[in-house]
Amino acid sequence: MKYKYSIIDYRDDGLYFKKIKLPAEIAPVEVMLYDMEGFSKTIFSKMLNDVITGKIESTQYGGNIVDLHI
Repeated sequence: MKYKYSIIDYRDDGLYFKKIKLPAEIAPVEVMLYDMEGFSKTIFSKMLNDVITGKIESTQYGGNIVDLHI
């Protein structure tokens, strides 16, 4: 992966969860992933990791609003 990323512990309104932190130049991706995590159980971190590590070549997840292809 060209960009460095990290997974951070994040707190929002008393809830604690993990959040991906990306460089400023690709911040819209960070915002999109943060927003998508609110709609369902946490799956996107695993999907991203599977693609980044080469476990799978690509994956896709769709819903009513967003269709994500990694």
